[in-house]
Amino acid sequence: MWLTQRLSCSRTNVYKIFDKYSVDTDTLARISTILEFDFFSPYSKEIKKMRSKNKHIHKRFYWAICTKSVPD
Repeated sequence: MWLTQRLSCSRTNVYKIFDKYSVDTDTLARISTILEFDFFSPYSKEIKKMRSKNKHIHKRFYWAICTKSVPD
């Protein structure tokens, strides 16, 4: 299996990676580079959506910290 050679690990370990619920960022970055696909992109897009959706919440939080009160 060519992926095992590129990751420098056994076939069993590659299967363990795929069986995990989550993968550490270093491993995901290595796999992304090897497969020439940005596996971080879907997460980045979701974070950007969440930020824009919750922008008003951040403004209210900032206001509350600066003025020690919550605006109406």
